[in-house]
Amino acid sequence: MESSHNLNQLYKKIGLYKIINTENGRFYIGSGKLWSRYIAHKYKLKKDKHINYNLQEDWNKLGANKFIFQVTEFCDSFKQAYEKEQQWLNFWWDTGFLYNISKYANRPHPTKTPVSCFTMEGKHIRDFSYKLEAAEFCGLKSSHSIKMVIEGKLHQAGGYRWANKGGSPIIREKRYYNCHSKEVSYIDKNGVIHKYRSASEAARHFGYSYSSVARWCRGESQSPIPGKWGYAGGKYTISHKLFSRGTPIDQYDLNGSFIKRYKSYTEAAKTNKTSTTAISKVCKGNFRIAGGYYWARAGTNPLMLDLFRNDHTCIKVFRIIDNTKEIFDSMQKASLSVGVSNPTIKRWCEDGRAAKSKVEWGFVN
Repeated sequence: MESSHNLNQLYKKIGLYKIINTENGRFYIGSGKLWSRYIAHKYKLKKDKHINYNLQEDWNKLGANKFIFQVTEFCDSFKQAYEKEQQWLNFWWDTGFLYNISKYANRPHPTKTPVSCFTMEGKHIRDFSYKLEAAEFCGLKSSHSIKMVIEGKLHQAGGYRWANKGGSPIIREKRYYNCHSKEVSYIDKNGVIHKYRSASEAARHFGYSYSSVARWCRGESQSPIPGKWGYAGGKYTISHKLFSRGTPIDQYDLNGSFIKRYKSYTEAAKTNKTSTTAISKVCKGNFRIAGGYYWARAGTNPLMLDLFRNDHTCIKVFRIIDNTKEIFDSMQKASLSVGVSNPTIKRWCEDGRAAKSKVEWGFVN
């Protein structure tokens, strides 16, 4: 199906169009965003999913080459386009040339039902032929919200209640989120009680979202702020553990003797010039040592794995600079001292010297 205009000229343009059957002269008339309507009609006709069964039947018989998308008029607004389309439909409806299955503009399917408008108190105001007409009456951009009110999923649309013609509106009570309306209490680690009018106020005070504070009060998640959270007088109250960031870790020498306990992996890594990852892998049994020491979580014994493992970070290495020999307890310490990776240190030791340098490297026998 060819277009009478260049598609780039139709982008974001509103107007009237016709899909003309060049074989018998029948045509379909519509309005809207011209570029979008052209793409939509062409796609649905190709997929045999077009809502207009008369147009789809002729398309399947004659093929796409027998149809033309012709722009008849450009408009400034949708309302103007609907009015023009309605004039065309009124003029051509009784001639038998139209493919359209509805006499009303912007109502392509005849099964759409009329709707009734009610005040918020339930008093009937007027009836509308279809939802789009009701949406225009209320100043709504679409009729979807009216449909949701009729199904009972929304409280109101456009300031009115809605129902199918002949029915009564569903009175749905407006709901409020507890996190906005309920008073929130917070007890810090010193036992001081802080009260807030709502979860939103507490969230603004601590710099979190109100949904996070609501989850803390309901017990659905743990707060990073030490203390107790809950709704004042409510059934949801949870006491969050007063925890410190970090896991205690014990340090052992290569003979298995206890040396020191650190508050966290980070403190142990900084003190011994190693990494938290290496210490963690020693605790899990992936590495033998880290930084020249055994490690274990507080309250557990070190694993003390065999020396002959596929772990080269525990092997002592040396380097010679200006006839001065320096020995490192592990590749990890050597890599931290030089500023390169463990595999690089291993390669230098195997080659006997550093790349592009006179510094000698090797393994300690």
